[in-house]
Amino acid sequence: MPGDRIPLLGIASSGDRHRMQLNIMIYSVRINHGSPFEDGDHTFADAYMQGCERTFSYEAEAREYLNSFEEWEQDLLVIDALAF
Repeated sequence: MPGDRIPLLGIASSGDRHRMQLNIMIYSVRINHGSPFEDGDHTFADAYMQGCERTFSYEAEAREYLNSFEEWEQDLLVIDALAF
């Protein structure tokens, strides 16, 4: 009902603690320090994509952000999923 409070994370007893798990994913768009750089020199990517790294709560948001770059620029970035 409106006005009722719903706990975000409630644990009924210490016995239930092992069954309750909060899975939060953070999606990070960051500079790709892997391929396509065969020689390992990331200077261009670091300089060109500086300030482009972002984090998102949803994978779709991260993909949309990545897709906002031109195709060759997308190769300079990668999406990482981090679980909490």
